[in-house]
Amino acid sequence: MKLNKISLLSFLVVAIGVGLGVSFAGLKDSETLDSSTAWVDGEDPACGGNSPCFRTIQAAVEAVDVSDPEGGFVFIRPGRYRENIVIKRTVSLIGVEGSVRLEAADPARPTILVSNGLQSRPIETIHNLEVAGGKIAIEIVDARVRSLFGNRITSLTNLVSGFAPPSVALRMTARMDAGIWVERAVIGGGLGGIRENEISYAAAGIVIGQEAIVSDIVMNTIQRTGLGIYLQHQMYVARISNNIFRHNGIHIKVAGKATSPGKVDIASNQMLLAELHGITVNAEGMSLTIENNLIANSGMAGIVLSCQSPSFVSPVEVGEEDPCPGQQGSDFIIIRNRIVGGYYGIILVTGQGKILRNQISENGFTTSVFRGAGLLLGQKMQVEISHNWIVNNTLGAGYSILAAYRHVCQFPEMPPPFEGKLTGSNNEIRDNEFADLCPPDYPWPPGFRK
Repeated sequence: MKLNKISLLSFLVVAIGVGLGVSFAGLKDSETLDSSTAWVDGEDPACGGNSPCFRTIQAAVEAVDVSDPEGGFVFIRPGRYRENIVIKRTVSLIGVEGSVRLEAADPARPTILVSNGLQSRPIETIHNLEVAGGKIAIEIVDARVRSLFGNRITSLTNLVSGFAPPSVALRMTARMDAGIWVERAVIGGGLGGIRENEISYAAAGIVIGQEAIVSDIVMNTIQRTGLGIYLQHQMYVARISNNIFRHNGIHIKVAGKATSPGKVDIASNQMLLAELHGITVNAEGMSLTIENNLIANSGMAGIVLSCQSPSFVSPVEVGEEDPCPGQQGSDFIIIRNRIVGGYYGIILVTGQGKILRNQISENGFTTSVFRGAGLLLGQKMQVEISHNWIVNNTLGAGYSILAAYRHVCQFPEMPPPFEGKLTGSNNEIRDNEFADLCPPDYPWPPGFRK
């Protein structure tokens, strides 16, 4: 059913206006549409009776009036559009009435580039588009946008050439293929943020780069990428929650040095079938909360926090291109997660924080020759481990990769000396196949001792 102008305005009030400062109350159709909206239809020169009507999205972006407080709105009718769109004005893009597919005419450039300036009024939304990326599907740089909402994003390059998530995830380049790339930009406000998008077949689903501030990354589905979400140096993300991750190399990677206050909450996500890790963190100055997530069937580890070289945690590679600058790691709370069915549950080598009330079970059974552990600890962390349920793993908790990898608790060569601080209480650690604790004389906290 085709939408008329009144129904489109109602749609905007409900889907965009609530909490984002958009208000069309008291405005008549002719006043709003004549001054601040444009329509695009690549086939119908009348745009289904809507005007002003354009044949290309770029032409509409350049022509629409942006003098209203919310800027201009370009409504795109169903069809296939081959363009590289550049937005340097306060103009929203909204797909209407069906499938609106945007493909990069030049695959070496972003399909949509938004660069409207950090001092400008924010663009309200980019909504309901199918964006087939070349290098990057949607790039937001030196810009302000309230929401990227309800888009379907793929990479034509990776669909054609094939895709290997693990290798892409371990060795990332400065300018990788990505579904959404954000750098020196602000996204969010009210009910804004990166919301309810479907992203697949890209080196990275979402990249939050230097000097980017994002309020929310919520209710997205990210699958078959190298990195689902990649948080790079000097960025700030308030919340990553209620997303679904499937078949990515690494679901979430946090790297580099965070800008003050450097806070990320990763909460209530479903993370399924990672080729390598569910969450990996080698970042400095980050305040990190990992809470109430399901992390299931990771090829290597559910959660990895490490600043040390890959030689210590081999065969679980961390990546040499983005180590923690100070080698101290993040401040963290890992609480109320369910981590099951991986090679390792949690690997903690460096960092300061708490591991509380997690269920860590059925890890270490991914191969018949080498087996992992529920919890693997390294030498420099300072951590409280309390009220966790660590049961039915091949090994409950181990110190050093050698213990977990070969299940040898008497070492022919001693592992690195313990340099951290370990406290805790009230853990239930039992019914692990090889051993509950390895080695038994490691300085386990009171809650681990039998």
